[in-house]
Amino acid sequence: MKNQKNGWAWISPSLTAISFLISVAISIGHCLATGRQCTTLNNGTGSCVPLKNCPVLVQMLSSPNVTLDTIRQLQKLTCGFDRDEPRACCPTNQVQGVKPDLTNKFNTLIPLENHKNWKLLPKFDECGKINTTVGNRIIGGTVPPHGSQPWLARIGYSDERGDIGFYCGGSLISRRYVLTAAHCVVGEDSNQLAAVRLGEYDTESNPDCSPETGKCSYIKDADIEKVIAHPNYSPNIKQNDIALIRLSEDVPIHSAFIKPVCLPGQKDLKPEFDRIGTDEDAKTDYGIVAGWGSLKWNVIKQTALVRYVYLPVVTNAQCQNIYDGRTNISSSQMCAGGEAGKDSCDGDSGGPLIKFLDNLNLYFQIGIVSYGPTRCGSGGLPGIYTRITEYMDWILNTMEP
Repeated sequence: MKNQKNGWAWISPSLTAISFLISVAISIGHCLATGRQCTTLNNGTGSCVPLKNCPVLVQMLSSPNVTLDTIRQLQKLTCGFDRDEPRACCPTNQVQGVKPDLTNKFNTLIPLENHKNWKLLPKFDECGKINTTVGNRIIGGTVPPHGSQPWLARIGYSDERGDIGFYCGGSLISRRYVLTAAHCVVGEDSNQLAAVRLGEYDTESNPDCSPETGKCSYIKDADIEKVIAHPNYSPNIKQNDIALIRLSEDVPIHSAFIKPVCLPGQKDLKPEFDRIGTDEDAKTDYGIVAGWGSLKWNVIKQTALVRYVYLPVVTNAQCQNIYDGRTNISSSQMCAGGEAGKDSCDGDSGGPLIKFLDNLNLYFQIGIVSYGPTRCGSGGLPGIYTRITEYMDWILNTMEP
């Protein structure tokens, strides 16, 4: 993957002493409206406000005797980011200069199913289904059966000669939209976005024909109408790393090889998805990552055949402890992987992290490949993903008929 689209390198911004303390103490995450209700460290009621509006926290951070334990405790108060200003969950009676909003984002009275754009997402009989039997557990880098990842998209960029190279992944979520990472569409290459490729399996052949079934698939290169990155995307720290690509026309979604993945927005499924990566007592969940990315951290060349791997989901608390201050994991992110030889890597950025729900026999997207250790797949350090459930409202608000 091109360096400018590489989500797999650590960022070391230049910060003043107090800014450094703030950046370490506050994991900058998905933006809640100023004043929204949140939970403090002692499980009391707080308000998500700009850090400057919470004197008690500013005083703690500014103290010359601030300890690492205090900073780690304050990390748990993450609730958002407004431009370059962090937000924290401040005890409501300590807030200054902001009127608290007692509306709780996570207990909204209006279910997502009632959103005006909910109908733009595919129904359960149109998403998350495959025509191929997939095993329960697969070793790292396994080639999947033909047609087992019909929602995978490849993001193409044109060079000065007009040739197109594919350096990021994405997922088809409807007839008109592809979901990807913001870092794949923002920056110096954003004007070079050329097309979205669907229906790919083997990059060295077209059509791709399965010797087992005799069925063939043809790639479809869809033109791009517009790209919408999250307005609060922070490139230096990869927060709000999510974007939508609107295609220039509807694509057929009833082919065995081009289908959308389901998104986790249904109210009755919310508890199921909310616990993934947050419940310390739950059994380990696994997600599927697929793409054409490098098989090793020091190999630039991408694979010809799509590959996928099952990765264990690591809770945010465990992930934060593993990284031990090298990065901050916010509630709008999740972690997966950490086993040697099993990871997403260069070229997989923007691709989906998929969860299979047995009770519905459907595949749902729960994450977007965002960033991770430079030596991806070397073991020990999980990859970091944008958590889809935290952005369902933004996705629906952004989509158009």
